[in-house]
Amino acid sequence: MKKFICLLIAIICTMSFVACTPSGTGSGGPSGGGNSTKSELRVAVIDSGLGTEFAKEYERDFEDYYKGYSFEDGKTGVDVVLVPGLSEYASSTLIDTMETLDTTVYILDDLMYRDFVTQDRLVDITDIATEKIYDEDGNFAEDTGKDATLCIEDMMADGFSEFSRKVDGKIYGIPFRASVAGIIYDAGMFDEERLFLNENNQVGANYADIEEGNCSTGPDGVLGTYDDGLPNTMADFAYLMKEIAMDPSRIPFCFSGKYVYVRNHAFQAIHANYEGYDNYMLNYTFDGYDTGLNKQISSSNYKDLLYQNGRKAGIRFFEEIFKQQAYSPNSKYSSDQTQAQKEFIESVEAEKRIAMFMEGGYWESESRKVFDDMGAYNSDYGYGKRDFRLMAIPNFVGDEWVPDQVNTERVVRAAAPHGTNIVLSKYNTSPNPELALKIGKKFVQFINRRDQLVDFTKNTGGCVRCVEAPTAYTEAELNSLTKFGRSIYEYLNDGAKLAYTIDLADVRFTNPKSFSFIGSGDGNWGFACSIVGGSEFGDPLSVFLSSTKPTADDVFSGMVNFTKLQAPAER
Repeated sequence: MKKFICLLIAIICTMSFVACTPSGTGSGGPSGGGNSTKSELRVAVIDSGLGTEFAKEYERDFEDYYKGYSFEDGKTGVDVVLVPGLSEYASSTLIDTMETLDTTVYILDDLMYRDFVTQDRLVDITDIATEKIYDEDGNFAEDTGKDATLCIEDMMADGFSEFSRKVDGKIYGIPFRASVAGIIYDAGMFDEERLFLNENNQVGANYADIEEGNCSTGPDGVLGTYDDGLPNTMADFAYLMKEIAMDPSRIPFCFSGKYVYVRNHAFQAIHANYEGYDNYMLNYTFDGYDTGLNKQISSSNYKDLLYQNGRKAGIRFFEEIFKQQAYSPNSKYSSDQTQAQKEFIESVEAEKRIAMFMEGGYWESESRKVFDDMGAYNSDYGYGKRDFRLMAIPNFVGDEWVPDQVNTERVVRAAAPHGTNIVLSKYNTSPNPELALKIGKKFVQFINRRDQLVDFTKNTGGCVRCVEAPTAYTEAELNSLTKFGRSIYEYLNDGAKLAYTIDLADVRFTNPKSFSFIGSGDGNWGFACSIVGGSEFGDPLSVFLSSTKPTADDVFSGMVNFTKLQAPAER
């Protein structure tokens, strides 16, 4: 009996200990007292649709790199403890709790940057952001033996240095990520079913034809580039959708019916490509000359940007999808983004195969389990194995409603949430805050090394860091990415330009939530919402799918009216 009681007590104590221990991925768990032979670094990481695989690789690689290094007496190496979370890392919560937490590094999707800086929550990291420790390719110079010529700030994508210093001239955060989104197509299906366009702009080409040059030039009008075989104009794209739907075993599109922001990725991608880089970025700077509107834009008249014809192009695109009923029945109302992802991915084995998809850049990461489950019975279906690619946006010429597109520059929209940042907490409650800060700074510099930038996209599919490798990716680096991720860089290597959505205008920087209208997606002012027939809609397709029977003009005027009501006053 005594043995039984002792055993019962032991089991209860063990269960109590396990129940009271928070979860974490580091070898020492998420709280103190982990690996006593190593120094500890606690890293908070947002656990959203992006997933945490990228952070787990950060953890492994950083620990391996510093495995023989001693940051404090009696200990060698570092034990990185990841602390995933979601709601607890929302700005409205974290701004009050950050100074009570023992986490040093925060990798966050959405941070009210100005508020955190002015309320003294973040460490000034200008020192590590400007320290020239990288060589010409973005590697640690001390490892390659080359000259150290670059710092993190040098490698920040356009606009992020200005954003990071906007509060008081100092840098408190390293820009984190952007989602390259829009229209994704199943290139494997296009090849197998000869859905690429031939030299006469007719369906019937495959990869073999493209290699021989027996194909359309694509939107750029040049053979031998990324977009060969794709529709040149919106009329060609409309024709392609009809040809796909001619076969009852095929469906042109699927998308989320529940969350319109994923469809707005496509709307804004079309808007950006129609306008060109400079005109499109005026929506985020409110400072410059709009060549389409023929006027200077400033904070006093930024609402005139509502009349950019790129928005009409986006509306026209969705109108055509609606007219042709070119979508899966599940897409109209029922599917959330994960259901739509699953339908698109699994359609390869379904009665009706889906050719194209509207989504954000991290859809592959968010769908990793679907890929893993399919890969379990057919390795060709595993994560990163399928041939999905980013669709080059067609030109809008010869359309009755949309003025002919003048811009010939290929623009790819990279949606960066407001304040997407990697930051260090100024008041972390770790046992040795100074040591934690020292290691944390090393960690931040490490994950902005070239190989880590590549690996981030490898682990997220179509997301890119807002710190860019200074030279083009090698073939080996491209091969490490998913085929969708690789397609983005192939397009960029052919001259397409990334347009990062970043709040540089003062009115946007100080009032970011005022520009985060319903359905705009990723905290960006997408101008995609509309009021038609007294009802509010989150995107153009929602209006067309409704019972209001709108015209394209109705949607456009409703979009202008909605945004004028919601946007901060001009000044």
